[in-house]
Amino acid sequence: MPAKPYIIEEYVRWSDVDFAASFSTGPTFVFFEIAETELFRACGLAYARVFDRYDIFLPRKAVHSEFYSPARLDDRLRVATYVGASAPSL
Repeated sequence: MPAKPYIIEEYVRWSDVDFAASFSTGPTFVFFEIAETELFRACGLAYARVFDRYDIFLPRKAVHSEFYSPARLDDRLRVATYVGASAPSL
């Protein structure tokens, strides 16, 4: 069964941009973390307690990002999170 994406949409905030008001690469992982947290929340699992309760650790095996044009302040970005053996192509 192929992995099904869990997609969030998040706005680029002032702290996410550089002096030219373009999205800098530093916050990229913050957006991935938001998507992961919301995925667990949607499953009814409190992300803060998952590791202790189930005695598991969830490493990020792969991270991929594509920007079709520069993201700017207040743009809305789509972030997809997958759980599975491998992530499908978008």
